Amino acid sequence: MKLRKWRYKMIKRITLLVVFALLISSLSYAAFSKLGTAGAQFLKIGVGARGPAMAGAFTAVVDDASALYWNPACAAMVETNEFLVSDVEWVLDIRTNFFSYVKPMGLLGNIGFGLTLLTMDEMDVTTVYEPEGTGETFGAHDIAASLNYSRNFTDVFAFGMNIKWIQQSIWNMTANGIAFDFGTLYKPVFIKNFRLAFVMTNFGPEMTFKGGQLETKFKEDDWYGKDQPGALSATPYPLPMDFKIGIAYDALKTETGLLTFALDASHPNDSREIVRMGMEYIWNNMFAVRGGYKYDPDLFEDKLNGTEGFAFGFGANLPFGNQVIKVDYAGEDMGRLSFIHRVSIGLGF
Repeated sequence: MKLRKWRYKMIKRITLLVVFALLISSLSYAAFSKLGTAGAQFLKIGVGARGPAMAGAFTAVVDDASALYWNPACAAMVETNEFLVSDVEWVLDIRTNFFSYVKPMGLLGNIGFGLTLLTMDEMDVTTVYEPEGTGETFGAHDIAASLNYSRNFTDVFAFGMNIKWIQQSIWNMTANGIAFDFGTLYKPVFIKNFRLAFVMTNFGPEMTFKGGQLETKFKEDDWYGKDQPGALSATPYPLPMDFKIGIAYDALKTETGLLTFALDASHPNDSREIVRMGMEYIWNNMFAVRGGYKYDPDLFEDKLNGTEGFAFGFGANLPFGNQVIKVDYAGEDMGRLSFIHRVSIGLGF
């Protein structure tokens, strides 16, 4: 009885914490115009291949190591040590990679580590006087490293959180920041095979670029004397904070097949609300097919073709000795930004 009371107290405290954070985030939303106002956009690029194949309707479905991105609470669903790596050829010459590891710790819960990398080709340095290039090049890359803790507090409720270190670099300037992700997963006993998820991502202070070309010197004159070091101030920018509500329902659950439908509603701080719908069918716990659709009103009004927003994919669980290798693929139609291919490989051991 004491353990049960303690668990319910913990659930209450966690719920209050999430509500408090959401109130703060809603105030920040009202403080500025939403469109195009947040930086660190690489944090919004989905990871793995299973979730994107369902158009991102994944917050109440995910049960593998990619949960560190989709829903920190669902990392508690991982029952064995699991490692996942994914590769995405994003638009133009941009490539993103994601690595994650989740380790179960018994009654203490699960811990996890995630790493996101975004890279691109070198670009030419141009100036007003040399618009064709100076002969120099510069690069840009982004990094996010996250530490996760998740736990099943009861048979029907799980909570998880990430703390993330974020760095963006362009040329010789960098911006560093810290952010938090919070997630919950609830399985109501009065609705069989139903799951409800709440997720808030990238909750943290603004970031600012420093160093490099922003550093300067005041030239010697009668007022300052000798050359004095100085620095230009870059404008701070907020992180792409997002609040999501997700539901999932297992419409068909037999010994050989599992059919799941999912729906996510997203409220970002830098665009209008987005709705994602997805489905997944797993046969004999070995092969899976997936599909989904994302409705983004900002993109829908300038839609290029009838398939933009659709996603699909498939996957297989391949036995490898005493382990299982999970191989997944996803394809997304990005309209004017071409077709995106994703591949991910997971290993449970």
